[in-house]
Amino acid sequence: VRGGRAADEGRFREDVETMLVNQFHDILPGTCIPEVNEKVLRQMPGIIARFDESTARSLSGGEAESILLWNPLSFARKDPVRIRSEKMLDMPFPQQRIRDLYGEGYIAAALPLEAFGSAAVKEGNEQAAPSAFERSGSTLVTPFARVEFAPDMTIRSFVDRRNGFELCGGENLNTLLFGEDYPLAWDNWDIDADIELKLKNASNLIESEVVADGAVEYRIRNTYRISEHSVLRQDMVFYAATPRVDFECELEWGDTHRLLKVAFDTNLHAPHARSEVQFGYVLRPTTRNTTAEQEMFEALCHKYTDLSETERGAALLNDCKYGMTVCGGSMRLSLVKSGTHPDPSADHGVHRFRYAFLPHIGGFSAQNVVKPAYEFNQPVCTFRGGAAETQLFLADADSVIAESVKPCEDTQKAYIVRLYESANTRSKATVSFRHPVRRAEETDMLERKIADLPVQKKDGNTPSVELSFRPFEIKTVKIYY
Repeated sequence: VRGGRAADEGRFREDVETMLVNQFHDILPGTCIPEVNEKVLRQMPGIIARFDESTARSLSGGEAESILLWNPLSFARKDPVRIRSEKMLDMPFPQQRIRDLYGEGYIAAALPLEAFGSAAVKEGNEQAAPSAFERSGSTLVTPFARVEFAPDMTIRSFVDRRNGFELCGGENLNTLLFGEDYPLAWDNWDIDADIELKLKNASNLIESEVVADGAVEYRIRNTYRISEHSVLRQDMVFYAATPRVDFECELEWGDTHRLLKVAFDTNLHAPHARSEVQFGYVLRPTTRNTTAEQEMFEALCHKYTDLSETERGAALLNDCKYGMTVCGGSMRLSLVKSGTHPDPSADHGVHRFRYAFLPHIGGFSAQNVVKPAYEFNQPVCTFRGGAAETQLFLADADSVIAESVKPCEDTQKAYIVRLYESANTRSKATVSFRHPVRRAEETDMLERKIADLPVQKKDGNTPSVELSFRPFEIKTVKIYY
């Protein structure tokens, strides 16, 4: 776009199509025959590496000694960033040396980045910064919460300091639940309703230590013996810049016909839970009053499930675990289901995954839940060197997300932006472009023209288009440059 050339995705096409095949509905849930799973495991590391290399090449061109931070999301953010560097950085924001659960070292910081924006930082001298946390015995005080740990390092009290309310109710937060899973049919497809009677507390703590305490994060590393065959190592991470609590996991799994869940039982009173699906969310009841509600004991969620009252709420975020049980104020996320058909060893081995607990002030909104869920799933990218200007456009509506930016299928000097309204409300958005625009069109999802979009000049010289969204509406826009 910057060079005025037609976008060419030829070098990506084969990898993109392979990736899409590998998101087929039997591959993602683990219901494939062994040969398919083995093929996917061979293909995907190379595809991911080539995408990473291509992104780095696209953003290269800056000073070699600088580190480029790039926000791949369509809205501004200030969540914790991981920057691969051996030295502290020359920047006016708190930072901290961290070594994570997998032995990788980085600098943790929280600095603002604009939508699709970037910032270049350089390595500098060591900077001392005081801890943002206070620990006394089993109690931890963060800038956002007062947390009390049980002997097994589950959370038995979580008081949000912004409003003074306790959030815990029922099982302690982050309780691991483990039980026998023999469905009557369709071994790796089904979970039967009686699973809720079989799950027992499996938070058998072996070891716990504080591995980071500083200006950015407080990190506790816990090891749990789930069973004779399975062990979970987990970092519980509290932040100074966000109320989000992360749980980074490495699970060595050797069980079969056993289900592992994690429980976040709250005292929130909400008649419905919001569970994300593509381009929106589904409302599901939190009660079990009818046979239909009783059958929702395991349901789909994508990046988040949220329980909200009028003035407060909490969401459970995840980056790859999509089965959820919600009943009353309880949210319970499925982590591993280890059936043996059609692949006898599909879940055996090492699993790495993350989930997070996010309390929020006020009810559900894009700002409170949707955007933090995107941030959790799409971390800031870091590269050595890099260009400073990475923005193509900006959309100014809080609840409107740019989900996709892609080349056109007809290879003209144009690109596609797909946006959607994420919070189930009517919204207007001004999309402002950081490059010359010849014309713009609204299209269908097959990129066939629906109507011309008038291109206005905002502030006299910035091209822009105005879009109106119905609740959860998806719009596809073709931008000619």
